[in-house]
Amino acid sequence: MKMMIVYGLLFALMAGADPVATQVAPGAVPEITWTTRPMGVYSLYRSEHAEGPFDTQVGTNVTATGSSLSLADTAAAPAGSKRYYRVKTETPGYPDYLIIDVSGGTNAVSWPITGTNAVPDLLANPAYRTTKVVMRMIKAGSFKMLGTYDVTLTRPYYIGVFEVTQAQYTNMTGVANFAQYPGPTRPMDSMKYSMVRGGTADGAGYGWPTNNLVASNSVIGLLRAKTGSDNFDLPTSAQWEYASRAGTTTHFYNGTDANPANASDFSMLTNIARCLANRNISIGGYTGAHAPVGSYQPNAWGLYDTHGNVAELMLDWLYSVPSPLVDPVGPNTGTQRLFRGGQSGTPTTDQLKNTVTSSYSPDALILAGVMGFRLALRLPEGETVPLQGGPELPAITQVVPKAAPIISWPTRAGGVYGLFRSADPYGPFETQVGTNLVADGTLLSLADGGAAGGKYYYKVEELAPGYARYMIVDVSGGTNAAAWPVAYTNVIPDLLTDESHKTNKIVLKLLPAATFTMGVPVKAGVPVTLTRPFYASVFEVTQAQYTKATGQAKGMTGLPADTSYNNIRGSTNAADGVNWPVTTNKVAPGSFMGMLRAKTATEADVLDFDLPTDAQWEYACRAGTTSHFNNGRNAASANDWGAVNELARTMSNGSGKATVGSYLPNGFGLYDLHGNVAEWCLDWSWDGPAAYAVDPAGPGSGSYRLLRGGSHTSPATDFLYSAGRVKTFRPEQNEGNIGFRLVCRLPE
Repeated sequence: MKMMIVYGLLFALMAGADPVATQVAPGAVPEITWTTRPMGVYSLYRSEHAEGPFDTQVGTNVTATGSSLSLADTAAAPAGSKRYYRVKTETPGYPDYLIIDVSGGTNAVSWPITGTNAVPDLLANPAYRTTKVVMRMIKAGSFKMLGTYDVTLTRPYYIGVFEVTQAQYTNMTGVANFAQYPGPTRPMDSMKYSMVRGGTADGAGYGWPTNNLVASNSVIGLLRAKTGSDNFDLPTSAQWEYASRAGTTTHFYNGTDANPANASDFSMLTNIARCLANRNISIGGYTGAHAPVGSYQPNAWGLYDTHGNVAELMLDWLYSVPSPLVDPVGPNTGTQRLFRGGQSGTPTTDQLKNTVTSSYSPDALILAGVMGFRLALRLPEGETVPLQGGPELPAITQVVPKAAPIISWPTRAGGVYGLFRSADPYGPFETQVGTNLVADGTLLSLADGGAAGGKYYYKVEELAPGYARYMIVDVSGGTNAAAWPVAYTNVIPDLLTDESHKTNKIVLKLLPAATFTMGVPVKAGVPVTLTRPFYASVFEVTQAQYTKATGQAKGMTGLPADTSYNNIRGSTNAADGVNWPVTTNKVAPGSFMGMLRAKTATEADVLDFDLPTDAQWEYACRAGTTSHFNNGRNAASANDWGAVNELARTMSNGSGKATVGSYLPNGFGLYDLHGNVAEWCLDWSWDGPAAYAVDPAGPGSGSYRLLRGGSHTSPATDFLYSAGRVKTFRPEQNEGNIGFRLVCRLPE
């Protein structure tokens, strides 16, 4: 680490050896805010003139989950210049209301869905309570679930404005009305969960949340078939409560709380809910129980009757604490499903609160006349619904200065640079600020408009022109495949959750050329320059990858493969790989490297895969650090395993090798450079360069090859140091605690 500069809200800079960032200074950039529709896709364009043309895009297309979006324009601007902005709607997003026409009944080929941004005439038009189901868009947001837990819903969804009425139910199912308290606009009142989704007899409706299946003859099954959308359902408990609260934090959506001294006091509820205190008041000719839906005041989002009238079924199995706190869906299994909101005969206010859940067997009827439901519609990626009247023109509502750190660094003419951010001083640095920049030799600057309050660290990389940050080699075809495809991407692969990156695909990260200090703090250290960027594998080569590449049965797991140097490169004569560096990069055709080069070769070139040199390995391991370990820590003693255990499988934190990627990565996003298995390097054994060196390759001959990084069996922490080395293993030795990682040299 060459420099750290603290700015403002604890913004900080970590610079690699070359280039060096010279300044992180406070600055301001314009932040543009405009109106949106949920799930609409928008783009923002800039011009230097009020009349345009608006042909310079600011950032990339963005998708809205709420009513507004903001983008900061971080591009450098000449002093005194003016800028003008225009928003373009790429896709219009979702309307405020969906209206499902079920008037055709079960014999209809389909039930049409229309969308509108105008509030339907819900109370005056009887169709909205008999033959048409109206659903309201609920935007993404956060709330205190059950009054205690901070829950976030990341995607908008639709929910029924009313509880499903008896007339709507009969239209949708063709089943004669069996409600305990009949009336076409009263809520359906004697429901079981199994009637809505499917029960034990067919098994289809029981899978949620592990699957989305419903019985074809259930209410939801018919609705999905007639509308063509498999995402109609009951609401989750979190969706229901968020919609019911409509931004309130009280027991009831009108902003009131229950009387703590008298649970039979319903006075705070009688304007919003059919409850025990008002159930005998005649509405529409109905007394003694449930009222027609919409008979009382709605909440702030236009939903009716979430308190009282009928209790409402939820998707979730019973739980008391939402988990996870983002988009909770309840446990995978259970014996009882949740219901919420209470009903008109509930004897106290307790069960009508937003903070209370109840549950019952999904195949049983809790009591005739008690249970109803309202519909929900999840919005997965890619789902579309019609919008009447075409897209609205988004209006820019605000352009204000936004505080942002300005990062500056010296360059060389023609160099291509990327600026990357991390919340940790030792990375990984995977969030790019802006886009790649080509330098003219003067100072480059970028403003980080995406930085929020807190501490951030920045790293500048000089990028190899024409090369992506990641290379992915697909070895799934095995030795019989004619070729192993090689893909390139600038986006970090899903390394830890996609198991194919530990079995079928080898991921390599592009590391920039640089000068770094080799050997510290074990010794004084010497500067070493690596003149060319190179790719280094993110993980140690695994058993599954080695088996697929060579056909040798090492296993099919994500544990690191153990093998000899000779098996990796070849050993029979001076023409193959054994005499590096005398024979430069030659390898035996049947070796791991020989197979890899042959299967990835194209007419244009052969990819130069190999083991890392001693210097490349240490540079890749350190990722800018000068400490014992690449988390910035030094070991206080030979047994100070605490300094390294977050990074490595060691003798003190587990038994045997660990699946690659089980511990924290370094600043380059590489895993397991300390511990797990020791890793072969190209070089014959040596102590490293004694003075400044450029691309050192080690001695020309020897008896032993170099191992770096230590293993899970290393008896002391110094074996695992970034500067540590083991020099006493012959290239033909194959030990269970010795493996390797790949590099791919870039040609001149």
